[in-house]
Amino acid sequence: NFLKSQVYWMASATLEKKFHDPETGRVNIVLSINQGAIQTLARPVFSGISSATQQTILTECHALIGEAATTKNIVTLNNAVTAHFSRSGFHFAKIQVETMHQARQTQLRFTIDKGRRYRLSKFNVTGNQETEKNRISRHYKNLQSKTYDAEKTNKATNKLISTGIFKKVEVTPQPNSDGTIDLAIDVEEGKTVTTSLYLGTDSYEGPIFGLGYNDLNFAGKMWQLSARGEYTGRGLLGELGITEPFFLGEQISFNTRVYALQRSPDGYRKKETGLESSWTLHPSDSYSLRTYFASGYVSTSSSSMSNEEIGPKNYLNTRIGILQSLDLRNDPILPRSGYNGELLTEIGSVAGDATTEYFKTSLNNSYRIDLHPKNYLISRFDFGMIVPSDSQSLPIDRRFFSGGTNSVRSFQERGMGPRSSAGDPLGGEAYWGGSAELVHQVKGPLYTSVFYDLGQVYANYEDLSFSNPSQA
Repeated sequence: NFLKSQVYWMASATLEKKFHDPETGRVNIVLSINQGAIQTLARPVFSGISSATQQTILTECHALIGEAATTKNIVTLNNAVTAHFSRSGFHFAKIQVETMHQARQTQLRFTIDKGRRYRLSKFNVTGNQETEKNRISRHYKNLQSKTYDAEKTNKATNKLISTGIFKKVEVTPQPNSDGTIDLAIDVEEGKTVTTSLYLGTDSYEGPIFGLGYNDLNFAGKMWQLSARGEYTGRGLLGELGITEPFFLGEQISFNTRVYALQRSPDGYRKKETGLESSWTLHPSDSYSLRTYFASGYVSTSSSSMSNEEIGPKNYLNTRIGILQSLDLRNDPILPRSGYNGELLTEIGSVAGDATTEYFKTSLNNSYRIDLHPKNYLISRFDFGMIVPSDSQSLPIDRRFFSGGTNSVRSFQERGMGPRSSAGDPLGGEAYWGGSAELVHQVKGPLYTSVFYDLGQVYANYEDLSFSNPSQA
């Protein structure tokens, strides 16, 4: 059995000698072993289906043919054949397989009775207490009136579970005599309302205290309602938002939120109230596209900055933008390898004490390389630029700031670049930053790192340059 587990399926063992050791009480044996050759997967053989279907399956399974005939590869080949008929509408196909081990190859012989091809018809939802039935069944709407595909149905079920509303979702296909199939969707709802309290501290923000409220199934419509209030040493924040994960019946997430905040960065204070609406599309698990529209009224003041340094103090900022995200990391929480990046493109206007329009773009990149077993390397490059029609009319709060955490770490937070006459950070119309960091795992959750940071902030975007950067 050991040799067979190592892909020597034709291995045999013969007992040559057996004798008893009277001193130890053990029975010793001598085996003659013929391990044979390593088996590989031969081209599978099919009966009961057309030659065209056979060729399609062989194309889908081509990568496995010629590979070692491990138990894993045999099961994978068997599952691939089953999945082909499942996603082709033959959900109740009867598939028998015989495994033949020959001199150097293992061949799977399939006998298939496809049965009837089914088309998805209706949805029958049961078990729901608060949630509207049509809000549950809409996860499967794009599969309706099409050839029944079990794989796509399972994906839709997984997305329904991932909403966090249900403790259980069971989907049972029910065939009808007319060639259609209905889905019996039985759900069990879980707790959807949570409140949270958090405390913390930050080297820049100071003490942090917050309260949160979340309802994953507001009004039984699977809307996600969230409210949050937060106090830090730098200010206050309050926001209320609601998210519709199926905007206009499509798998596009729509969010709208209102907010009010008061902040005290170094050198000035600001108050802002506003509204933001956004639409987020996830064409794949790794890529997302978010489009947003926002408008907010901002009021700033300073006792240390001149009017020229702080810019317009009271204004309405209206903006529309696109944020694209690509995450190819091996783990979103504790990544050790892979790429992660965001690209922002925005156009906006400022209207109030002064008026200007602007174009803004920023790019944030990081790439991790796993250096097994306890080390990995992080490289990072960030870039941002805002191009106003009138630089004198660009408020301080719409400029770029850099320095500190996730930037050039020898500077205080937001402390890199131009300064006011009183020594406060002024930000700028352009910035860039890069770093290389070697991370070493000391033990368990304890890590240490060695890094090199560099970058700069520029008052005017025309002055952007990669020479003479600040370093850490």
